[in-house]
Amino acid sequence: MNALIQLNYPRKYLLCLFISIILSEITFGQAPNIRSDSSFALFTAAGDISNNGLTVIWGDVGTYVGSYTGSPTVTGNIHVADSVSEQAAQDVKTAYLYMNGLSCDSTIDTPFGDNLVLLSDRVYCLTSTSVLNGELILDAQGNSNGIFIIKINGALSTNPNSNIILKNSASFNNVYWQVGGAVDLGENSTFKGTIIADGAISLMNSASIQGRGLTRAGAISLNNNQVERYDALGVSLPVNLLSFKAQSIGETIQLNWTTASETNNDYFTIQRSNDAVSFQDIFRVQGARNSNNIHHYLAIDQQPFDGAIFYRLMQTDFDGTSTFSEIIVVNFKKSFPFTIYPNPFSTSTTFVKDDILRKMDNCELKIYNICGEKVMSVSLTERLTTLSTDILFPGIYLYKIVGNYETIQSGSLISK
Repeated sequence: MNALIQLNYPRKYLLCLFISIILSEITFGQAPNIRSDSSFALFTAAGDISNNGLTVIWGDVGTYVGSYTGSPTVTGNIHVADSVSEQAAQDVKTAYLYMNGLSCDSTIDTPFGDNLVLLSDRVYCLTSTSVLNGELILDAQGNSNGIFIIKINGALSTNPNSNIILKNSASFNNVYWQVGGAVDLGENSTFKGTIIADGAISLMNSASIQGRGLTRAGAISLNNNQVERYDALGVSLPVNLLSFKAQSIGETIQLNWTTASETNNDYFTIQRSNDAVSFQDIFRVQGARNSNNIHHYLAIDQQPFDGAIFYRLMQTDFDGTSTFSEIIVVNFKKSFPFTIYPNPFSTSTTFVKDDILRKMDNCELKIYNICGEKVMSVSLTERLTTLSTDILFPGIYLYKIVGNYETIQSGSLISK
Protein backbone atom coordinates (compact mmCIF):
# COMPACT_ATOMS: atom_id res chain seq x y z
CA MET A 1 0.00 0.00 0.00
CA ASN A 2 2.85 2.36 0.83
CA ALA A 3 4.41 1.67 -2.55
CA LEU A 4 1.10 2.46 -4.25
CA ILE A 5 0.79 5.73 -2.35
CA GLN A 6 4.33 6.74 -3.38
CA LEU A 7 3.58 5.97 -7.00
CA ASN A 8 0.56 8.22 -6.82
CA TYR A 9 2.61 11.21 -5.60
CA PRO A 10 2.79 14.03 -8.19
CA ARG A 11 5.89 13.98 -10.39
CA LYS A 12 6.80 17.47 -9.20
CA TYR A 13 6.99 16.24 -5.58
CA LEU A 14 9.13 13.22 -6.52
CA LEU A 15 11.50 15.45 -8.49
CA CYS A 16 11.89 17.84 -5.53
CA LEU A 17 12.46 14.90 -3.19
CA PHE A 18 15.16 13.52 -5.49
CA ILE A 19 16.92 16.89 -5.72
CA SER A 20 16.86 17.34 -1.96
CA ILE A 21 18.48 13.93 -1.44
CA ILE A 22 21.24 14.74 -3.93
CA LEU A 23 21.91 18.14 -2.38
CA SER A 24 22.08 16.64 1.10
CA GLU A 25 25.12 14.62 -0.02
CA ILE A 26 27.08 17.67 -1.22
CA THR A 27 29.67 19.17 1.08
CA PHE A 28 29.98 22.88 0.39
CA GLY A 29 33.52 24.20 0.50
CA GLN A 30 34.73 20.72 -0.46
CA ALA A 31 38.37 19.97 -1.12
CA PRO A 32 39.76 20.64 -4.60
CA ASN A 33 40.38 17.59 -6.75
CA ILE A 34 44.10 17.75 -7.42
CA ARG A 35 43.97 14.59 -9.57
CA SER A 36 47.43 13.55 -10.80
CA ASP A 37 49.09 16.02 -8.42
CA SER A 38 48.03 13.82 -5.49
CA SER A 39 51.19 11.70 -5.91
CA PHE A 40 53.49 14.73 -5.76
CA ALA A 41 55.14 16.14 -2.67
CA LEU A 42 56.54 19.05 -4.72
CA PHE A 43 55.57 20.18 -8.20
CA THR A 44 55.81 23.28 -10.35
CA ALA A 45 54.17 23.71 -13.73
CA ALA A 46 56.83 26.23 -14.79
CA GLY A 47 60.01 26.72 -12.76
CA ASP A 48 63.29 25.22 -11.64
CA ILE A 49 63.65 22.90 -8.65
CA SER A 50 66.91 23.30 -6.72
CA ASN A 51 68.24 21.93 -3.46
CA ASN A 52 71.02 22.74 -1.03
CA GLY A 53 71.90 20.45 1.88
CA LEU A 54 70.31 17.30 3.24
CA THR A 55 66.71 17.40 2.00
CA VAL A 56 64.41 14.38 2.23
CA ILE A 57 61.16 14.14 0.25
CA TRP A 58 58.50 11.47 0.66
CA GLY A 59 56.49 11.49 -2.58
CA ASP A 60 57.03 12.45 -6.21
CA VAL A 61 58.88 15.58 -7.34
CA GLY A 62 58.52 17.28 -10.69
CA THR A 63 58.55 20.24 -13.04
CA TYR A 64 57.00 20.51 -16.47
CA VAL A 65 59.08 23.49 -17.62
CA GLY A 66 62.36 23.89 -15.73
CA SER A 67 65.50 22.19 -14.46
CA TYR A 68 66.02 19.84 -11.53
CA THR A 69 69.28 20.16 -9.52
CA GLY A 70 70.70 19.45 -6.08
CA SER A 71 69.86 15.74 -5.71
CA PRO A 72 67.65 15.64 -2.62
CA THR A 73 66.74 12.21 -1.23
CA VAL A 74 63.42 11.29 -2.87
CA THR A 75 61.37 8.19 -2.00
CA GLY A 76 59.03 8.69 -4.95
CA ASN A 77 59.57 9.38 -8.66
CA ILE A 78 61.11 12.39 -10.37
CA HIS A 79 59.30 13.81 -13.40
CA VAL A 80 60.88 16.49 -15.59
CA ALA A 81 59.21 17.60 -18.82
CA ASP A 82 57.47 14.27 -19.39
CA SER A 83 53.86 13.21 -19.95
CA VAL A 84 53.23 12.87 -16.20
CA SER A 85 54.43 16.39 -15.46
CA GLU A 86 52.42 17.72 -18.41
CA GLN A 87 49.21 16.33 -16.92
CA ALA A 88 50.19 17.52 -13.44
CA ALA A 89 50.68 21.04 -14.81
CA GLN A 90 47.15 21.05 -16.18
CA ASP A 91 45.69 19.64 -12.95
CA VAL A 92 47.34 22.15 -10.62
CA LYS A 93 45.98 25.01 -12.74
CA THR A 94 42.50 23.48 -12.67
CA ALA A 95 42.63 23.07 -8.88
CA TYR A 96 43.78 26.68 -8.44
CA LEU A 97 40.92 28.00 -10.58
CA TYR A 98 38.44 25.81 -8.70
CA MET A 99 39.51 27.36 -5.40
CA ASN A 100 39.03 30.82 -6.93
CA GLY A 101 35.33 30.05 -7.12
CA LEU A 102 34.89 29.07 -3.46
CA SER A 103 33.03 31.64 -1.38
CA CYS A 104 34.46 32.80 1.95
CA ASP A 105 32.79 31.82 5.21
CA SER A 106 35.10 33.96 7.33
CA THR A 107 37.80 36.60 6.84
CA ILE A 108 41.06 36.51 8.82
CA ASP A 109 43.29 39.48 9.56
CA THR A 110 47.01 39.32 8.93
CA PRO A 111 49.44 38.62 10.48
CA PHE A 112 47.69 35.53 11.74
CA GLY A 113 48.57 32.58 13.95
CA ASP A 114 49.49 33.35 17.58
CA ASN A 115 47.25 30.46 18.75
CA LEU A 116 44.38 31.38 16.43
CA VAL A 117 41.90 28.45 16.22
CA LEU A 118 40.17 27.56 12.94
CA LEU A 119 37.35 25.00 12.73
CA SER A 120 36.90 22.52 9.90
CA ASP A 121 34.45 22.56 6.97
CA ARG A 122 34.77 26.28 6.41
CA VAL A 123 36.50 28.49 3.84
CA TYR A 124 38.74 31.13 5.41
CA CYS A 125 40.03 34.09 3.43
CA LEU A 126 42.88 36.55 3.90
CA THR A 127 42.52 39.54 1.61
CA SER A 128 46.18 40.47 1.17
CA THR A 129 49.78 39.30 1.51
CA SER A 130 49.96 37.39 4.79
CA VAL A 131 52.38 36.32 7.51
CA LEU A 132 51.98 33.30 9.80
CA ASN A 133 53.43 33.85 13.25
CA GLY A 134 53.66 31.44 16.18
CA GLU A 135 51.12 28.62 16.15
CA LEU A 136 47.95 28.21 14.10
CA ILE A 137 45.55 25.59 15.51
CA LEU A 138 43.29 23.62 13.16
CA ASP A 139 40.50 21.92 15.14
CA ALA A 140 38.43 19.22 13.42
CA GLN A 141 36.21 18.76 16.51
CA GLY A 142 36.47 14.98 16.28
CA ASN A 143 35.64 14.76 12.57
CA SER A 144 38.55 12.95 10.89
CA ASN A 145 37.12 13.98 7.48
CA GLY A 146 36.90 17.66 8.36
CA ILE A 147 38.19 19.92 5.56
CA PHE A 148 40.11 23.17 6.08
CA ILE A 149 40.40 25.60 3.16
CA ILE A 150 42.42 28.82 3.54
CA LYS A 151 42.56 31.29 0.63
CA ILE A 152 45.20 34.03 0.60
CA ASN A 153 44.91 36.87 -1.89
CA GLY A 154 48.65 37.46 -2.14
CA ALA A 155 51.96 35.98 -1.03
CA LEU A 156 52.42 33.94 2.15
CA SER A 157 55.41 33.84 4.49
CA THR A 158 55.90 32.07 7.81
CA ASN A 159 58.13 33.33 10.58
CA PRO A 160 60.97 31.14 11.94
CA ASN A 161 59.82 28.33 14.26
CA SER A 162 56.15 28.87 13.39
CA ASN A 163 53.94 25.79 13.46
CA ILE A 164 50.50 24.49 12.52
CA ILE A 165 48.88 22.33 15.19
CA LEU A 166 46.34 19.68 14.18
CA LYS A 167 43.76 19.05 16.89
CA ASN A 168 40.85 16.68 17.53
CA SER A 169 41.33 14.30 14.57
CA ALA A 170 42.45 16.97 12.09
CA SER A 171 44.67 15.60 9.31
CA PHE A 172 47.10 17.48 7.10
CA ASN A 173 45.67 15.45 4.21
CA ASN A 174 42.48 17.54 4.58
CA VAL A 175 44.09 21.00 4.73
CA TYR A 176 44.30 23.12 1.54
CA TRP A 177 45.94 26.50 1.03
CA GLN A 178 45.41 28.67 -2.04
CA VAL A 179 48.18 31.28 -2.21
CA GLY A 180 47.95 34.01 -4.84
CA GLY A 181 51.69 34.61 -4.94
CA ALA A 182 54.98 33.28 -3.58
CA VAL A 183 55.36 31.10 -0.49
CA ASP A 184 58.34 31.54 1.86
CA LEU A 185 58.61 29.16 4.81
CA GLY A 186 60.88 30.44 7.60
CA GLU A 187 63.73 28.58 9.28
CA ASN A 188 62.67 25.62 11.44
CA SER A 189 59.00 26.26 10.66
CA THR A 190 56.53 23.40 10.22
CA PHE A 191 53.80 23.82 7.60
CA LYS A 192 50.89 21.42 7.20
CA GLY A 193 48.54 20.91 4.29
CA THR A 194 48.54 21.11 0.49
CA ILE A 195 49.78 24.41 -0.91
CA ILE A 196 48.35 25.38 -4.31
CA ALA A 197 50.25 28.54 -5.20
CA ASP A 198 50.68 31.03 -8.01
CA GLY A 199 54.34 31.81 -7.38
CA ALA A 200 57.67 30.49 -6.18
CA ILE A 201 57.89 28.17 -3.15
CA SER A 202 60.98 28.63 -0.96
CA LEU A 203 61.84 26.60 2.13
CA MET A 204 64.43 28.18 4.40
CA ASN A 205 66.91 26.09 6.42
CA SER A 206 65.25 23.15 8.23
CA ALA A 207 61.70 24.19 7.33
CA SER A 208 59.32 21.28 6.70
CA ILE A 209 56.02 20.55 4.97
CA GLN A 210 53.62 17.81 5.94
CA GLY A 211 51.51 17.75 2.82
CA ARG A 212 52.39 19.13 -0.62
CA GLY A 213 53.88 22.18 -2.27
CA LEU A 214 52.27 22.71 -5.69
CA THR A 215 52.48 25.80 -7.86
CA ARG A 216 51.25 26.67 -11.31
CA ALA A 217 54.19 29.03 -11.89
CA GLY A 218 57.42 29.55 -9.95
CA ALA A 219 60.68 27.97 -8.84
CA ILE A 220 60.90 25.63 -5.85
CA SER A 221 63.97 26.18 -3.64
CA LEU A 222 65.00 23.72 -0.92
CA ASN A 223 67.56 24.03 1.87
CA ASN A 224 68.02 21.10 4.25
CA ASN A 225 64.28 20.35 4.47
CA GLN A 226 61.73 17.59 4.90
CA VAL A 227 58.59 17.28 2.80
CA GLU A 228 56.10 14.49 3.57
CA ARG A 229 53.29 13.89 1.12
CA TYR A 230 51.88 11.23 3.41
CA ASP A 231 52.21 10.08 7.00
CA ALA A 232 53.02 6.48 7.94
CA LEU A 233 49.45 5.11 7.93
CA GLY A 234 47.43 8.13 6.82
CA VAL A 235 46.30 8.82 10.39
CA SER A 236 47.53 10.95 13.28
CA LEU A 237 48.78 9.84 16.66
CA PRO A 238 46.03 9.52 19.32
CA VAL A 239 48.07 12.01 21.32
CA ASN A 240 48.45 15.75 20.94
CA LEU A 241 52.13 15.75 19.99
CA LEU A 242 53.49 19.26 20.41
CA SER A 243 57.03 18.49 19.25
CA PHE A 244 59.38 15.68 18.27
CA LYS A 245 63.03 16.64 17.81
CA ALA A 246 66.46 15.03 17.62
CA GLN A 247 69.94 16.51 17.95
CA SER A 248 73.49 15.18 18.13
CA ILE A 249 75.25 15.61 21.47
CA GLY A 250 78.79 14.30 21.46
CA GLU A 251 78.73 10.71 20.22
CA THR A 252 74.98 10.28 20.85
CA ILE A 253 71.64 11.44 19.45
CA GLN A 254 69.21 12.94 21.97
CA LEU A 255 65.50 12.63 21.15
CA ASN A 256 62.90 14.80 22.86
CA TRP A 257 59.16 14.87 22.43
CA THR A 258 56.34 16.63 24.24
CA THR A 259 52.63 15.78 24.43
CA ALA A 260 49.77 18.03 25.53
CA SER A 261 47.32 15.14 25.97
CA GLU A 262 47.25 11.35 25.59
CA THR A 263 44.38 8.89 25.17
CA ASN A 264 44.80 5.15 25.92
CA ASN A 265 48.52 5.52 25.30
CA ASP A 266 50.41 2.45 26.53
CA TYR A 267 53.91 3.21 25.25
CA PHE A 268 56.09 4.86 22.60
CA THR A 269 58.67 3.00 20.52
CA ILE A 270 61.57 4.91 18.99
CA GLN A 271 62.31 3.55 15.51
CA ARG A 272 65.42 4.23 13.45
CA SER A 273 66.31 3.89 9.76
CA ASN A 274 69.11 4.74 7.37
CA ASP A 275 66.85 5.02 4.30
CA ALA A 276 63.50 6.34 5.67
CA VAL A 277 61.83 3.15 4.40
CA SER A 278 62.86 0.21 6.61
CA PHE A 279 62.72 0.98 10.34
CA GLN A 280 63.94 -0.96 13.37
CA ASP A 281 62.89 -0.60 17.01
CA ILE A 282 65.68 0.68 19.25
CA PHE A 283 63.90 1.30 22.58
CA ARG A 284 60.53 1.68 24.28
CA VAL A 285 59.28 4.46 26.58
CA GLN A 286 56.18 4.13 28.79
CA GLY A 287 53.31 6.48 27.90
CA ALA A 288 51.10 8.52 30.25
CA ARG A 289 48.00 6.33 29.66
CA ASN A 290 45.21 8.94 29.77
CA SER A 291 46.24 12.49 30.52
CA ASN A 292 45.41 16.10 29.70
CA ASN A 293 48.67 17.38 31.19
CA ILE A 294 51.88 18.26 29.34
CA HIS A 295 54.46 15.46 29.39
CA HIS A 296 58.11 15.69 28.33
CA TYR A 297 59.98 12.61 27.12
CA LEU A 298 63.69 11.96 26.60
CA ALA A 299 65.54 9.09 24.95
CA ILE A 300 69.20 8.80 23.89
CA ASP A 301 70.52 6.76 20.99
CA GLN A 302 73.92 5.65 22.29
CA GLN A 303 75.05 3.99 19.06
CA PRO A 304 73.97 6.09 16.08
CA PHE A 305 75.33 5.22 12.67
CA ASP A 306 77.21 7.65 10.48
CA GLY A 307 75.39 9.86 7.98
CA ALA A 308 71.66 10.58 7.68
CA ILE A 309 69.62 8.91 10.44
CA PHE A 310 65.81 8.85 10.29
CA TYR A 311 63.70 8.55 13.44
CA ARG A 312 59.98 8.21 14.09
CA LEU A 313 57.73 7.53 17.08
CA MET A 314 55.44 4.52 17.06
CA GLN A 315 52.63 4.99 19.59
CA THR A 316 50.82 1.87 20.82
CA ASP A 317 47.38 1.78 22.49
CA PHE A 318 46.35 -0.68 25.21
CA ASP A 319 44.54 -2.73 22.56
CA GLY A 320 47.75 -3.07 20.53
CA THR A 321 46.82 -0.55 17.82
CA SER A 322 49.82 1.43 16.63
CA THR A 323 50.16 4.74 14.80
CA PHE A 324 53.20 6.74 13.75
CA SER A 325 54.55 10.25 14.00
CA GLU A 326 56.21 12.25 11.27
CA ILE A 327 59.74 11.21 10.36
CA ILE A 328 62.64 13.43 11.43
CA VAL A 329 66.22 13.27 10.21
CA VAL A 330 69.62 13.99 11.78
CA ASN A 331 72.84 14.27 9.79
CA PHE A 332 75.32 12.67 12.19
CA LYS A 333 79.07 12.71 11.71
CA LYS A 334 81.08 10.44 13.93
CA SER A 335 84.42 11.74 15.18
CA PHE A 336 87.14 9.34 14.08
CA PRO A 337 90.11 8.44 16.29
CA PHE A 338 92.47 8.91 13.32
CA THR A 339 92.63 11.99 11.09
CA ILE A 340 93.90 11.37 7.54
CA TYR A 341 95.38 14.08 5.32
CA PRO A 342 95.61 14.62 2.46
CA ASN A 343 92.92 12.37 1.03
CA PRO A 344 92.93 12.16 -2.01
CA PHE A 345 96.76 11.93 -2.12
CA SER A 346 99.50 11.38 -4.69
CA THR A 347 102.78 10.19 -3.12
CA SER A 348 102.05 10.16 0.62
CA THR A 349 99.40 10.61 3.30
CA THR A 350 99.54 11.10 7.07
CA PHE A 351 97.62 9.39 9.86
CA VAL A 352 97.25 11.38 13.10
CA LYS A 353 96.21 9.50 16.24
CA ASP A 354 93.58 11.14 18.46
CA ASP A 355 94.47 11.88 22.09
CA ILE A 356 92.11 9.11 23.20
CA LEU A 357 94.32 6.51 21.46
CA ARG A 358 97.72 7.87 22.43
CA LYS A 359 98.29 5.02 24.89
CA MET A 360 97.21 2.38 22.36
CA ASP A 361 100.43 1.34 20.60
CA ASN A 362 99.27 -1.76 18.75
CA CYS A 363 97.16 -0.15 16.01
CA GLU A 364 97.52 -1.69 12.56
CA LEU A 365 96.49 -0.10 9.26
CA LYS A 366 95.35 -2.46 6.49
CA ILE A 367 94.67 -1.23 2.95
CA TYR A 368 92.67 -3.22 0.38
CA ASN A 369 91.95 -2.73 -3.31
CA ILE A 370 88.39 -2.75 -4.60
CA CYS A 371 88.63 -6.52 -5.15
CA GLY A 372 89.18 -7.02 -1.43
CA GLU A 373 92.88 -7.94 -1.76
CA LYS A 374 95.18 -6.56 0.93
CA VAL A 375 97.86 -4.40 -0.71
CA MET A 376 99.50 -2.81 2.33
CA SER A 377 99.79 -3.30 6.09
CA VAL A 378 101.47 -0.77 8.41
CA SER A 379 101.77 -0.45 12.21
CA LEU A 380 100.62 2.91 13.57
CA THR A 381 102.72 3.17 16.73
CA GLU A 382 103.35 6.91 16.72
CA ARG A 383 100.91 9.76 17.14
CA LEU A 384 101.79 10.91 13.62
CA THR A 385 102.63 8.42 10.86
CA THR A 386 103.40 9.51 7.29
CA LEU A 387 102.83 6.73 4.80
CA SER A 388 104.55 6.57 1.41
CA THR A 389 101.96 5.59 -1.21
CA ASP A 390 104.17 5.26 -4.29
CA ILE A 391 103.22 1.59 -4.68
CA LEU A 392 99.49 2.40 -4.92
CA PHE A 393 98.13 2.82 -8.43
CA PRO A 394 95.62 5.65 -8.93
CA GLY A 395 92.17 4.58 -7.76
CA ILE A 396 89.96 3.96 -4.76
CA TYR A 397 91.10 1.81 -1.84
CA LEU A 398 89.45 0.68 1.37
CA TYR A 399 91.24 0.83 4.70
CA LYS A 400 90.74 -0.64 8.15
CA ILE A 401 92.51 0.28 11.38
CA VAL A 402 92.55 -2.48 13.98
CA GLY A 403 93.38 -2.06 17.68
CA ASN A 404 93.01 -4.52 20.54
CA TYR A 405 91.66 -7.10 18.06
CA GLU A 406 88.75 -4.93 16.90
CA THR A 407 88.16 -2.46 14.07
CA ILE A 408 88.29 1.08 15.42
CA GLN A 409 88.03 2.90 12.09
CA SER A 410 87.39 2.18 8.41
CA GLY A 411 86.76 4.11 5.25
CA SER A 412 88.09 4.87 1.78
CA LEU A 413 91.35 6.28 0.44
CA ILE A 414 91.85 7.84 -2.99
CA SER A 415 95.19 7.69 -4.80
CA LYS A 416 95.51 10.11 -7.70
